[in-house]
Amino acid sequence: MRLSSSTFSLVAILIISLLLSRPYSSDGAVKCKEIAQRIKPCIDWMSIGYKSTGIVPKTCCNEIFRLNGMGVNREAELAICECFKSEMQDLNIDDKVSISISGRCGVLLPFPIVPNVNCSEI
Repeated sequence: MRLSSSTFSLVAILIISLLLSRPYSSDGAVKCKEIAQRIKPCIDWMSIGYKSTGIVPKTCCNEIFRLNGMGVNREAELAICECFKSEMQDLNIDDKVSISISGRCGVLLPFPIVPNVNCSEI
């Protein structure tokens, strides 16, 4: 199957956009501030949204999927885990709701999404 030049161009642009939008600093470290912005739809849903629909927003699932792909090594996984933990720390989020979010999105993260997770044990 041959791709048309416009389809190929679109795919190339999407791949380049994804590579350029990775929340890493120049030294490869995960930037928690960018991750916090990315997971905002998830935090909002875990805080209040689940009560109204029970369905995790697609924007949240997309970010969970992207974050899972960023965990390319233990250091990155720890950083992502710590970012989630930090963002959830002062919120009143039910552990049952937060722990179910990755499964509802069909993504298996290497750590549970709960405010009291011990990231060093993942």
